[in-house]
Amino acid sequence: MSNIENQEVIKKLIELRERMKSVPLPPNFERDLEFYSKKNPDREYRYGFNCYAYAMRFPIEYSICDRYFHPYYKPGFLTTRPYEILDPSTLIQLFNGDCDSLELRHEPANIDDPIEPDSYKIEIFYSRKENDFHFLRQNDDGSWSSKRNWEKIPILETYPTRDILTYIPIDVQRISRK
Repeated sequence: MSNIENQEVIKKLIELRERMKSVPLPPNFERDLEFYSKKNPDREYRYGFNCYAYAMRFPIEYSICDRYFHPYYKPGFLTTRPYEILDPSTLIQLFNGDCDSLELRHEPANIDDPIEPDSYKIEIFYSRKENDFHFLRQNDDGSWSSKRNWEKIPILETYPTRDILTYIPIDVQRISRK
């Protein structure tokens, strides 16, 4: 990546970090459903948001590093490391790196931990068969939700979910601002 490209990535990272400060915590499913289902003039739903962007609560469509890295948000998109999930520990390292870059506190949690003000939980899933990930997010009312595909609107999940059969849960993290 050239120096000019690197400066552009840093500038957009700062923009994303600043915009994330205004995203309310903990998340609310109905409020987010309204945001994600707003129609754009040229397409049915908002693009650029996948399960990772939804769980992390990114407030803007993917454009930050798309020229340099990936066509949508993936764990590790804020690092210079190429995106390759080879195993669950790599997925967690990439996730942690993004949290650190965005100045988000992330700490291990248990599924059954109570909801705390100004934080929320994310459960991270991994599929060896697909070499892929999936993220679920806990909402302010205790429900869990996700975005199954970057083109779709969010859905409430029955927890624990069994709909993503090839995926296994590998970690639960509590997210809050530093």
